[in-house]
Amino acid sequence: MSAKVSAHESARARLVIWRLTNWSRDRADRQTELATFREHADNLIVAIADVRASTDLNHRLWDRPWEKARLFVLFVFAAAGEGVRMHVRGGSEWQTFAAGAARSA
Repeated sequence: MSAKVSAHESARARLVIWRLTNWSRDRADRQTELATFREHADNLIVAIADVRASTDLNHRLWDRPWEKARLFVLFVFAAAGEGVRMHVRGGSEWQTFAAGAARSA
């Protein structure tokens, strides 16, 4: 009789240990998933903040008329400089124009 009781008690103990182990593993997995989710959320927040900051900076730098004119002058200087360089190397007028347009683009 005591062998049956002992076997029954050990079976119950093994069942409790098995359930506690599974519960502990599940809890650790949930904590890991939560930490990973929070890390991804933080990375997404930082990425959105970076995009918003660059968009704001872009609007501040390039949405004013004098900035558009400055950009146009920069393109003209780049095209003229590359055109002169190609002309000095002995290129034809078409090569000079093509090189200038390519550099300004």
